[in-house]
Amino acid sequence: MTLSARATFLASVWRRYSGGVLVALSGGVDSAVLLASAHAAWPGRVVGATTCSPAVPDDEVAVAADVARRVGVPHVVVATHELERADYRRNGGDRCYFCRVEMYAQLRQVAADHHLVWLADGLQADDLVADRAGVRAAAEGGVIHPLREAGLTKGQVRRLARAYGLPCHDKPAQPCLASRIPMGVPVTRARLARVEAAERAITQLGISVVRVRCEQQHGRVEVGRPELARAQELEGPILAAVRAAGFATAALDPRGYGAPV
Repeated sequence: MTLSARATFLASVWRRYSGGVLVALSGGVDSAVLLASAHAAWPGRVVGATTCSPAVPDDEVAVAADVARRVGVPHVVVATHELERADYRRNGGDRCYFCRVEMYAQLRQVAADHHLVWLADGLQADDLVADRAGVRAAAEGGVIHPLREAGLTKGQVRRLARAYGLPCHDKPAQPCLASRIPMGVPVTRARLARVEAAERAITQLGISVVRVRCEQQHGRVEVGRPELARAQELEGPILAAVRAAGFATAALDPRGYGAPV
């Protein structure tokens, strides 16, 4: 199916969902396209909502707000309190489930406050759903996935983002900051803040894809493999930035981000 046909199919998917929709707007390309396509189908009956917590980089909230402004829909920022949940803080294999349970509960309330029937997220056809705790939470919360229903892949979503004129069409994925903390190590505000500060400082050095793994007091820096040579040239400033963020020691992983462990 061509991209044009997929876009037409997406519009037909949206027509199933009358009554208004709240779009969970993360700042990523998937939810941005979801918002734009929802607005095209139901102008005046769409609101974008972005969650805010210590696990969400401030930059992502700002990107989401810009997307909503460009699309032309109201945008709200909603505080979530997953760190108050012991099952989340303990950082087991089901951490994402408890995060999403909290997130969807808050977003459901926002939808009700705005008299909107549906809550949608940006799950798409390339996302693996088997055993994903966050997807299970979405199913329990009645969240709809129009991009996935329309069969849109990540590549097609990015092409649609360009067609909509969204500047995030080539934006790298940005999982929550808690994903930098090894499983079994408790998630705390202090650890999340160190990771966020270190990653922001490294991106300001010109590195676009970076993960600072919080290994107790050690910060292990992964960058996108296409940027690895550049990062090695900047190794001194990068490691200094990580230490300035509060890590006692730091190292640049020579394998790069996404390399097999």
